[in-house]
Amino acid sequence: MHAGEAMNVSIRRARGEFLVLKASDTVFSPEVIGMIARRDLDENTMYRVDRHDVTIQEDSIWDLPDDILLDKLAAMPATVHGWVQQPLQWKLRDLHTNACGDFTLMAASYWHRLRGYPYDPTVLALDFDSLVLHAAAALGAAECRWPSSCRVYKPRHGNLNNARISQKWSAWQKAIDRYLLSKGRLAASHWLRTTLNYPRREVRGIRSIVGNSIERNFVLPASRWSRGEAYVPTQGPNWGLADKRLESRIISRATWDTTSDGDDGQPAPAL
Repeated sequence: MHAGEAMNVSIRRARGEFLVLKASDTVFSPEVIGMIARRDLDENTMYRVDRHDVTIQEDSIWDLPDDILLDKLAAMPATVHGWVQQPLQWKLRDLHTNACGDFTLMAASYWHRLRGYPYDPTVLALDFDSLVLHAAAALGAAECRWPSSCRVYKPRHGNLNNARISQKWSAWQKAIDRYLLSKGRLAASHWLRTTLNYPRREVRGIRSIVGNSIERNFVLPASRWSRGEAYVPTQGPNWGLADKRLESRIISRATWDTTSDGDDGQPAPAL
């Protein structure tokens, strides 16, 4: 199942005023929780933090008390996925989209205006987390990058997204791309990649489906929004399986949440 579609199920049913999707293989630093606990989030702002990839040598680390575990994660050497400047020829808004699928905090009202993550006709889930940031910016959301102490820790493993994606080049595509880049024709290279949709991308384990190039799939719509083109949701009114009654389990309930148990598993009101 497309990862964004699965996430949309929870976005549609969440009852909080602000929502952040949490992957099962990530750990938020205490500073992240502290920023959320201040309860001063702005409804017109999307919040981003850096992801720190760490190598776990012994699985026994997960049996440690929380405070010791967090101290050890903070002390480990890490690959930091911080802000990266996008190629200038892409002409995009200056957003922190690096590893954004592991922490994108926004008001529920924005998630509902977006209708969650955009529709993808494949199950590859390529660029959907970056697209939603640019779509939110097109709707007027500002971006706030929290301090470097606010981190998302993620253990390195073979199924990290970048490790699963490979590019498919033909000989002529590589030849023309090398020629244009050698001449400094970056804009021409980008135009051809977008127009002719190459290099296409594959995801390990799903060889029957070939995805669009990043220029066609991500840069093209995001650059149009940066030029002022209006964002039009690609999900239908029943996004997030709104027409389905799903079983749910309440792990904990906030003091302000007075929703009756009989309503659990139903989508939040559409906005």
